[in-house]
Amino acid sequence: MTWRIRIIAASAVFLVIAVGMMTWLPGKDEPQGSTDANDIELVALGPQINAERCASCHGTRLEGQPNWRQRLPTGLLPAPPGFKSNMPRFADTLSDREIWASLAFIKSRWPKAIRDRQNYISDLSVRDS
Repeated sequence: MTWRIRIIAASAVFLVIAVGMMTWLPGKDEPQGSTDANDIELVALGPQINAERCASCHGTRLEGQPNWRQRLPTGLLPAPPGFKSNMPRFADTLSDREIWASLAFIKSRWPKAIRDRQNYISDLSVRDS
């Protein structure tokens, strides 16, 4: 696989997990957010959040940590995260809007075809629920 495909795949995994965690965490009565990569205001907030909170692990170019598919001695995965990883929780330090902005920014970096495919899959899962 090329590095671009790996980054896109890792970003997709990260996005799906993050959205899933935010959607199904107990006690979340707040309205659902959006990762709309076409929301100019939301995407514009993303780089600041990523620079402050995400880039130290996920990289300034969203490339992730080296060997991110290989488990660490702890059994966890480096960034981008897998199902269980070393990624810290940001619920107490970032607002939902900031989290959504970060995810929208990441999604805005994907090629349009990948964004369209992910939106299609998301729309299907909403209809099925």
